[in-house]
Amino acid sequence: RIPPRVELPASSIETPLRGVLEVPFQVSDASGDLSLIEVRLDDLEPQMLPSSQATWEVDTQHIEDGTHTVTVRAVDSAGNEAEAHLVFTSDNTPPEIEVAELSSHVGQGQTIAILIRSDAAELALDFLEKDRQLFKLPGIENTYRALVGVPVQTEARDHPLYITADDVAGNRVSTMIDVEVEAITFRRNRYIRGTPGSTAGKDQESIEKANEDRAAAYAIRTDSAMWVGSMAIPVIGNRTSEFGNFGEYANGTRSPHYGTDYEAQERSPVTASAAGTVSLAGWQADNGNVV
Repeated sequence: RIPPRVELPASSIETPLRGVLEVPFQVSDASGDLSLIEVRLDDLEPQMLPSSQATWEVDTQHIEDGTHTVTVRAVDSAGNEAEAHLVFTSDNTPPEIEVAELSSHVGQGQTIAILIRSDAAELALDFLEKDRQLFKLPGIENTYRALVGVPVQTEARDHPLYITADDVAGNRVSTMIDVEVEAITFRRNRYIRGTPGSTAGKDQESIEKANEDRAAAYAIRTDSAMWVGSMAIPVIGNRTSEFGNFGEYANGTRSPHYGTDYEAQERSPVTASAAGTVSLAGWQADNGNVV
């Protein structure tokens, strides 16, 4: 009167699966006389199992995506029977990627705004061999945005932009878009004596420390944008050096300017260009007081 014992590793698997699912099972009976062991997927025809301890495989690529049930049934010689069930979800469909907004042309030193819709669990953006951060837009389902800067020294030609999406089951899809980087004419605003890397008369240790501090400050990321709208000019004064203008060394090497300079009266108020959090403030070699 004691039914067989059917053991499975679990009654359900929460994470969606792809590929081959291995279902180990073990069947035992007090009398030691089992007359039938079979396994069935959903309502399909059962398959006889030759052993009381084995592993049965389900190739999820041959079944529809969705919830399925594996049932192992055992019957002993007295007609007593028992079942065990394993419920799982198959998912062999890659996530979707829709690039809703992207300009295929951008100039050296400019920025591309990208809007992406995707149901992926993980989304990655790579441009100019560098991972770019994506922000999920609040209140809009499965929508992400990125602002991708193009360095002023980027070669003027087509460059591939890659978007890769992964779901929780491990399905992956990628798409590639060519972005044409157009040449922008920047002017020379100064002549630099010496050669690149020259440290004569400079405190190289302090300069390296300043570079490290700035790199750490620039590397701070948040999950969402910290401001809305355009940025304001931080000081009232004349613009003395444009972004992208370059200094030129004696050997012809150019050193581009990655900021915009303004001159103002001493003690003039300097304000933040937009709302945010101060990540670095103090005096730095070659730069003076910085925020």
